[in-house]
Amino acid sequence: MPREDRTFVEEPFADGSVQVLVCTAMLTWGVNLPTHTVIIKGTQIYNPEKG
Repeated sequence: MPREDRTFVEEPFADGSVQVLVCTAMLTWGVNLPTHTVIIKGTQIYNPEKG
């Protein structure tokens, strides 16, 4: 994730302007923020052998 995009998400969340983030699983790996609750839905990944 480009640093500019990361900052765009992190700053409002850190200062409390944004209280909820809804994102893809990939985005969660790019954002490093302290959170109260994390909900992970769908932990499946693509397997080319299974299709």
